[in-house]
Amino acid sequence: MQCLILVSVIFVLVFARSVPTFPSPTIDVLIGPNCHMCEVILNNVRYEYHNNFTGVTPDQLRKSLYIQCDLNLNGFTDEECHRIADNDSPDILQQLQAGTSSYRICQRELLLKMRFLLIFLSFLVALAWCQRIPKFDVSNAELLAMAKKLRRVDTNRARPDQVKLNYQKHTVTRDDSDAAPAKLFSKVDTSLFRKPSYELYLNLMDNFNRQTGIIEPRVSQSEEKNEVGKALGRPDTSGFEHVFIGEAKNGEISGMHNWVRFYALENNRTENFDYKGFTVKRFNIMAALKFTWDGLLKRAGSILIGTSPEFDMALYTMCFLSRRGRETCDVELDGCPLQITSFEIMQQNKVYIGSIYPTAGRITDECRAQNR
Repeated sequence: MQCLILVSVIFVLVFARSVPTFPSPTIDVLIGPNCHMCEVILNNVRYEYHNNFTGVTPDQLRKSLYIQCDLNLNGFTDEECHRIADNDSPDILQQLQAGTSSYRICQRELLLKMRFLLIFLSFLVALAWCQRIPKFDVSNAELLAMAKKLRRVDTNRARPDQVKLNYQKHTVTRDDSDAAPAKLFSKVDTSLFRKPSYELYLNLMDNFNRQTGIIEPRVSQSEEKNEVGKALGRPDTSGFEHVFIGEAKNGEISGMHNWVRFYALENNRTENFDYKGFTVKRFNIMAALKFTWDGLLKRAGSILIGTSPEFDMALYTMCFLSRRGRETCDVELDGCPLQITSFEIMQQNKVYIGSIYPTAGRITDECRAQNR
């Protein structure tokens, strides 16, 4: 009943209030998650281009907005974000070049056109409040200690001599050239893949269709009992598929944050998979990589390297339950600081994992010392 009242009140407040006019927006309408996420997306784009948009084309900006939409939004809101990028990239670029603040751009280009979306988002916010999973009451120090313990007990991880990388040249997300003529993995001891968790994971890979919107093929009962359950209501996708398999979405690759999957695709000629360089690297610990998969581009996909499937699942689950959304889960692997970012999605009024991925923290002397 409380949830119903909350939804009703928010609906009335949003629907009854007139949309603010530019350039004097009403502050109380602009405060909240809708405006905030718009500013987050634009500020991330500013960071990508070092706030210098000279020579940037509307098409380049549109692709950057696509990436930020996918990283920060899901479902209907992500699709609406893509629509705005398609329609308004030239105008947004003009305002960025003129030095207009992200806050002002959001009002002029987004909120003035999205009254229905405001109403819809208000429902989502209210429902998420009603259905949200409470975060674990755990300190940053405890998370760091637990991540280190998980690392120590990961006996199925690759030894340093079992995985060798050939990073080749550095690239950037807005550069479409190929900075890596050779494969990323120059050596992998495939005896790793005979361990039960690796074997089960590899056997699952053929059970998924990477194109969102297409229901996965039926599997045998012996395979089905090993498959990670999908989110109810959308039988074509799941948090597991997004993170551990990868998906094709809006003409680009979405998700795919596991090194075993990367290796399997890179060594399967039928997948037409091409590694194109790194944007960030941390020795044999973690990297953000650019690649194409059957002609579709992933501008920056981050993976942990050499970890076992069960380690990734344990670490990501811990971080999702304790730090998700705007909060990052700060951990260390072999002395190298990392942040785990995770997002939730709502399906049938329940909370599910939307995406989880690692990003590199600052490189430290300890990180260098442990990974020479």
